[in-house]
Amino acid sequence: MRLPREGYQMEEALAQYLPVLRPAQRRGLALWVYGAVVAQSACQNAVVSALLAVGGFHTVRQYLREWLYDGGDKAAPCRVQVEVAQCVVPLLRWLLGWWQGRELALAVDATLHGQRVAALVVSVLYRGSAVPVAWHILPANRKGAWLRPLGRLLRQLRPAIPKEMQVVVFADRGLWSPRLWRTIRAGGWHPVMRVRQATAFQPFGAARQPAMALMAAAHDSACASQAPLMARHAFSRSESSGFIMRPLASASPMTRRSFPTVTSHERDPESWL
Repeated sequence: MRLPREGYQMEEALAQYLPVLRPAQRRGLALWVYGAVVAQSACQNAVVSALLAVGGFHTVRQYLREWLYDGGDKAAPCRVQVEVAQCVVPLLRWLLGWWQGRELALAVDATLHGQRVAALVVSVLYRGSAVPVAWHILPANRKGAWLRPLGRLLRQLRPAIPKEMQVVVFADRGLWSPRLWRTIRAGGWHPVMRVRQATAFQPFGAARQPAMALMAAAHDSACASQAPLMARHAFSRSESSGFIMRPLASASPMTRRSFPTVTSHERDPESWL
C-alpha cells in the first residue's frame, strides 16, 4: 500500500532510528503514525477514516490490522512480525537524542483494559505527559506474576540510558515489592514507590509500624512532614534495606492528600515531576 507524500518522511526517520524494522514494517508503522496524526486519535476507525485517500475503508483497515498481528495470525501465516523487545532500546535512544539535562524520570504502571488484557508499561515522564517506551501485554484477570516481565522491561532499557544520567523510577502502591526495588537499584537508579498504608516499616531504633502511622507520627511531632524518615523494611530473614520515607501528595487537586512513599534518594520526589 502506497504512503501519502508526508508519510515517506516518516518512513525515512523510522529507517534511521528503528533500523531493526523491515521495510514493510516501517511502511506499516509510518501509515499508522500518519493516520493517527491526521485523525488526532489512535483509534483504529479514526485512523482508517483519515487514510481513505490511499485506499478503501476495508482495505486500509485490514492492512493496519495485519501490521499488528503476530506472524502466525496473519492472513498468510509467516514468521515475520514486529518484535517489540528489539525496538525498546532504539526507541528510547531516539527520545533521549532530543533530551536536555541529565535527569530522567520513568514511571512503571499496570493498567487493565476492560476484561481482556493488562498492560505493563514503562514510560518517560515529560512535561505532565508519559511517553511509553517499553511494554508487555498479559491476559487480564488471570493468575500470574507481573514482577518478572516488569523487571525484564527495566533491564531492557538499561543499555539505552547513559551512565551519567540520574534516573528515578516511580511506581504506584499496587506495584510495591522488594523484588522490584532491588531490580531498580541494580541499574543504579533511584526508586520512588508508593506503599500501602498498612505496609510495616521499622524506623532505626524503634519498633515496626504501619507506613501511615509513621507519616502521622512525623507530622504530629513537628518534623515538618516534609522531612525524610529513615526506615528499613525486611526483605527476608537475612536481608534488610534502608529507605527514606516521605509523604508524596496526590497529583489530583480534588484529592490532595499525602501518601507514604519510599525512596533511595535524598531529593524530594515531587521535584522530579
